[in-house]
Amino acid sequence: FVNLACVHFNLINVSCANEYHFTTKTVPVGEDVKLTCARQTDVLYRENLFWIRIVSGKKPELLGGTMNFDFDVEIRKSHITAKQEPGSFVLEINGAMESDDGVYYCIKVQNLNLTFLTGTFLSVKALTMKPVQQNRECSGSKPNQTSLILMLFMLMETVLMNV
Repeated sequence: FVNLACVHFNLINVSCANEYHFTTKTVPVGEDVKLTCARQTDVLYRENLFWIRIVSGKKPELLGGTMNFDFDVEIRKSHITAKQEPGSFVLEINGAMESDDGVYYCIKVQNLNLTFLTGTFLSVKALTMKPVQQNRECSGSKPNQTSLILMLFMLMETVLMNV
């Protein structure tokens, strides 16, 4: 994976913060996801923060933006919310879907300087269960200990393969 976030354009200066963090997060379908970006709260420090999502083959998508001073505005796009919290700017994905896969960046813009603060590669996976075929000698018999262990092992293997 090549990080193309730290590049230089002619009109604006694009860089990565010294404390830049890039993480990978894998979650099951339906789980809530919260991404956090530190926010300077000093009113004399003028900057704007933005959350964007980049998906291969699609245009970058602006998910929300805020100023550094405190105000109580939430930006909602479908099941995604961008909002301020004390000292941070967060992106919440309620009930993540496979279509939420992508790279999420928190970007700070100050004058003509654009700085990538955080990046997260989010992968949303559906849990799939493989059917377990059971062979019983008699319809009224209970499964023995060996078959229970085998079924448990197969279930654990299925869960671990989907994480």
